Amino acid sequence: MDGLIEARVILAATALMAFAGGCERRDASSRSMVEARNTMTAVGAGGSAAAPKSTLEGGYAKVLATIKDDAGSSESVKAINAAFMGGALGGQGELAAGAFREADAALLRQIVVAKSRLSLYLEQRGLADALSGYDPNVDIAAFDGQIAEREREREAAKARLAENEAKVTGIRGQSEAKAEAARSMMASLGALRERLLEASSSDRPSLAEQLNTERRKAEGVMKESELLDAEAAKIAPISEELRLRVEQIERQISSLQKAKEQARLLSESRVASAAEASRGATQTASELAQELEAVQTTLSERVKPAFEAALSKLSQSAGKFGQARGGPDAALLSLSNGMSAQAIGSLQREYAEVLARVSSLLASAGAAKPAIPGASGWTSAAESIASEAKQALDAALQQYEKAKSSFRSGGGSAELREHVDRLSAKVNETWVRLGGAPPAEEKAVEPEPESEIPAAVEEPGMSAPASDEPAEEAPPAEGGTEQPTQGPGRSG
Repeated sequence: MDGLIEARVILAATALMAFAGGCERRDASSRSMVEARNTMTAVGAGGSAAAPKSTLEGGYAKVLATIKDDAGSSESVKAINAAFMGGALGGQGELAAGAFREADAALLRQIVVAKSRLSLYLEQRGLADALSGYDPNVDIAAFDGQIAEREREREAAKARLAENEAKVTGIRGQSEAKAEAARSMMASLGALRERLLEASSSDRPSLAEQLNTERRKAEGVMKESELLDAEAAKIAPISEELRLRVEQIERQISSLQKAKEQARLLSESRVASAAEASRGATQTASELAQELEAVQTTLSERVKPAFEAALSKLSQSAGKFGQARGGPDAALLSLSNGMSAQAIGSLQREYAEVLARVSSLLASAGAAKPAIPGASGWTSAAESIASEAKQALDAALQQYEKAKSSFRSGGGSAELREHVDRLSAKVNETWVRLGGAPPAEEKAVEPEPESEIPAAVEEPGMSAPASDEPAEEAPPAEGGTEQPTQGPGRSG
């Protein structure tokens, strides 16, 4: 979803924080930190976006189990452990947010169907009223005009559908090409690794640096592939909406054609035709009531619990990052805090948008004329849901402000803060759709950054940079000291 920082970004930051925080010791706490860091790197910071859900779930649970008991540890170790737990809980929150989005997609399909049913009811009801009040031969031409207009709309929707499908296919093709290029680059690193193993002690540092440089290039290409996949996944649902729109228009055309034919027959039996249209409207109203009930059930029994589960995990993650104050890297911790706040804010914003869609549907059904049985209940529910949506929007704005504050403290880029501003603007747009004015934004005072971004971390954007991983180290020289274990990433 747009704006939701994936948990692997937070995992990358916390893994680097712990790596810089003293993993060279060999006591039990340090071994637990190394194990947790390697697990987090494997599931989140190494470009493993395609890892199965079960693998991610297992990895996050393993991190939490590894560091759950730090009684008697120093405050520094406790801070690092809290950062680890924040990252793992953030990963679990990302998975839970995925379940929320799946529920939202199912709800959106129900909403589209219910909207179509409501439109059909209004058309049938209008037809019944019209047939009772005028000579059908007068306005047959009007039906032809409406049919022609609907046909133009259908062709336009089909053209947009074809355009969107082509765009998705093109993006996915680019993604696959980059993924193949990255795999090829990773495979070519084998020869360089063999040279590194056979090189003399004096040549190893330069060869190791060359190997790390090439690996980062490959990971950068793979990250580009993943970003393209994400872009394709973002616009692919538009095709489904357009297909549903085409189907809806075709049903409308069919209804108008039937209405036209009925109009031709009204000279013989206008009363009978009006009764038939009225019966159709009554049946449609009954079906609409069932569909609106299903929408509300999906919202309360599937979407809302999924949202609350994701919010709980992300909030726990933010809480752990809050406990990590005093860790070895205050800048990275501030960025992780900001990413947590942005993730929570975006989740709340998306939930508010879900509520706004449901509220709008129920309000439209409640305002339909002639009134449908149950309309007052839909109007009341729409008002209640709209109120809940505004509360979620307010909470989202607060989280976005918190994110910007953390990004300023951690040295986050201006581009990152501007992105959060754009997300805040989306919140305001949803406020307007709910029929209200957005709350006035408070002017935040720009504080001086608390610390500089460490040299090992590039300025963050919307996803984890390839260089956020610790560099791959050269094998120890003969008789040398054992090197710390590196977390696995994509390698050849």
